[in-house]
Amino acid sequence: MDNIKLPTVAMIGGGALLLLSTFLAWQKFGAGSFSVSTNAWDRSTLTGLFLVVIAVIAIAVPVITNFTPQISLPNDILGFSPTKLVTALGWSAFVISFGLLFQIEGFQIGSILAVLASAAIVAGGVMDDDVAGESEPTRNI
Repeated sequence: MDNIKLPTVAMIGGGALLLLSTFLAWQKFGAGSFSVSTNAWDRSTLTGLFLVVIAVIAIAVPVITNFTPQISLPNDILGFSPTKLVTALGWSAFVISFGLLFQIEGFQIGSILAVLASAAIVAGGVMDDDVAGESEPTRNI
């Protein structure tokens, strides 16, 4: 517990920030003195739910892997290691949130935080995968 790695902090922090971003203002519309702001939950799609599921997985996997030795995750989840699954989900959250920046008008702090948070999840997953790759012995074919 004394040696918390940076990839773990990046994935947990990114997941927490992504979760928070769904409740903040994503876009703002205004005309004169009237303005309305919406968040990820106000959209007609399942954007908010999808990003919350990704955020919960991005928080849960590193917490379970690093802080609960009595619980072990399977090594193969849908053909991915747990860290690679979090990285892939982080990429999908990044593509969705980054794409929405171009779709919506007047984007706000929530949409910007979603992009940054999903980038942190991806960076943490890639760093964790690189660290894990260094510890494995190289094999000559």
